[in-house]
Amino acid sequence: MPDYLKLPTTTKGLVRVVIETPRGAAAKVAYEPAIQVFGYVRPLPVGM
Repeated sequence: MPDYLKLPTTTKGLVRVVIETPRGAAAKVAYEPAIQVFGYVRPLPVGM
């Protein structure tokens, strides 16, 4: 598990934050191996 305190705070002019999401949340995430975390991609349609 990565040390979240050592994550870079910005990338490409954007601010990076850590948000916990419950299982079954309507959000698509993708693994970012460079920083060893899952990142938000987009919301999922209703019913998925």
